[in-house]
Amino acid sequence: MKNKKYLNWTLNQNYNQFRKENKMKRTITIEDNLQEIVDSTIEEVKDLLIEFCNKNEPDDCPDINDLDESGRVHEIIDSSVPIYCGEIRDLWYLYKDDFEEAYEDAGIGDNPLDNDGMAAIYFYIESKVYAWYDEESKDIFTNWDEENFKRCEECDERIRENEERTILDGLTPLYYCDECYRDLTNE
Repeated sequence: MKNKKYLNWTLNQNYNQFRKENKMKRTITIEDNLQEIVDSTIEEVKDLLIEFCNKNEPDDCPDINDLDESGRVHEIIDSSVPIYCGEIRDLWYLYKDDFEEAYEDAGIGDNPLDNDGMAAIYFYIESKVYAWYDEESKDIFTNWDEENFKRCEECDERIRENEERTILDGLTPLYYCDECYRDLTNE
């Protein structure tokens, strides 16, 4: 029995001495994927903008709230927020100040760590998506408009098919300018 106690004491002494001498260091890797999350969310909102334009053929670039009538924009942002605790902690370690600022700007509470910090991450992503939409949506809309509509050479407005009238054979549509109402069927 005496030998066993002595052996444990010797092992503990050796381990403590080893720890002091070698000062054990650990390397932790944190994956910074926030920009990838924001970029993929923006791509989904961009696709939603084009889908909305194809479906509704608006004359002007739609407001982001027009896209969000069914809640789709918020659904896209919500689905991009990380759900795993480790990923959330990593992002909070790297972007704590940004998340706290986004949470405060949203004005919904005092504790940005509500819902394990996911709400603050949501508001951060939302702010980035809305900022992108304000800057880039008009260009995307203009490109979509140019790809899908011909323009009148006189006034540069859209040329549309007149759905109420067609040429006598009933198959060939008549085209007119939205602005000057010129008949452009034969041009």
